[in-house]
Amino acid sequence: MDKLKSALEKAWEDGFFYNLRYGFINRYEFEELKSYFDNVSEEEIDFRDKRLLSLLWFIPLFISWQEERLRNNKTSEEAIKEVSNYFYNQCERILGLP
Repeated sequence: MDKLKSALEKAWEDGFFYNLRYGFINRYEFEELKSYFDNVSEEEIDFRDKRLLSLLWFIPLFISWQEERLRNNKTSEEAIKEVSNYFYNQCERILGLP
């Protein structure tokens, strides 16, 4: 869980989500971040860790806000959907639905 939190902190500061904010999908950073998500189970998540939860819950909303910027930078619809669907599904898996 600490590895996922550290990876998310980096992704927001100067990694995948930072680049997404400027309209770019960095495939290497996406695959690297996916490896952290793919290797964490819901049982490993400390739901008392407010920082981790804030890093997670904001992802789907943030990605939806960046879709137009990505399109303006000529990112393919396929790539946008792949990123959007992957993170939405992972956040749903980890956090659950109301």
